[in-house]
Amino acid sequence: MAQNQTSFKPGEGGRSKGAQNKSGKQVKEILSEILSEEIEGLPKRLNQLSDKDRLDIVIKLLPYLLPKQKEIEMSVTNEVNIPPIHWVTTEN
Repeated sequence: MAQNQTSFKPGEGGRSKGAQNKSGKQVKEILSEILSEEIEGLPKRLNQLSDKDRLDIVIKLLPYLLPKQKEIEMSVTNEVNIPPIHWVTTEN
């Protein structure tokens, strides 16, 4: 590609760091509006479903509300030595 006055120099091309794409921003705003309307009507729609279907939907939505728990496996290799307790009684 031929260099001209409007060509970017190396390291200076494109949008500045953190700048958003205008069309991407518009799409996000439109999707946000649509989702807001859908979420407002969600309780009414859920109440119209059977118990089984409602539970299926709630289970599918849970990962978006609560973080997934990871299984942690732990093995103890060191033994803990607890010294014995000796009771001393004194007679008066």
